[in-house]
Amino acid sequence: AKEDREKNPYLAYIGMDDYLAGKTAARRAISSGRIKGRAVVAIQQAGHEGLEARYRGIKEVLSSHGIITDKLDTTSDPDMIRKIMSQYLEKHKDTDSVFYLGPLTVHSISSILRNKRKDLYICGFDISPQILEFIKTGVIDFSIDQQPYMQGYLSVSLLGLKCRNNLKLADINTGVGIIDKTNVHIVESLTTKGIR
Repeated sequence: AKEDREKNPYLAYIGMDDYLAGKTAARRAISSGRIKGRAVVAIQQAGHEGLEARYRGIKEVLSSHGIITDKLDTTSDPDMIRKIMSQYLEKHKDTDSVFYLGPLTVHSISSILRNKRKDLYICGFDISPQILEFIKTGVIDFSIDQQPYMQGYLSVSLLGLKCRNNLKLADINTGVGIIDKTNVHIVESLTTKGIR
């Protein structure tokens, strides 16, 4: 945005549009048919601009479908995340879905997902070996990858073009890469090569 460039001049933004990614995640989750009444969005760093944008996108789409959408500040402490999420789910038994905004949350609540609430629909953002395993085993429906390899590769490539040819650089949205059961094995093989 223009105001961002005025505050912090940069040549180009190369990364995921978090707000649009949030909307995409919510639409994909709605299409599952498993979200009916209440969703919780676990945010591990309340106030973080990117995470808040993801939340806004999710909430906008879910609210338009009449789904109650709660934002839950879980902190970034794994023990607190487990405690806060357990208390929330105990109080709101009608919750049928959890959106996580980063790996820390889903890693921390994995015991809750496996033991207490296997009925929850789970989806979110970013990938890790554990998240890929959760997708393969059906604990998580999908996770959105902002494709950091592409972010790094394109940054260097565009800087080269700028230095060699004095070209004006353009913003590039590197998301949304949806990882689900249809492509998790491909992505998993690329993680061992450092590409995903």
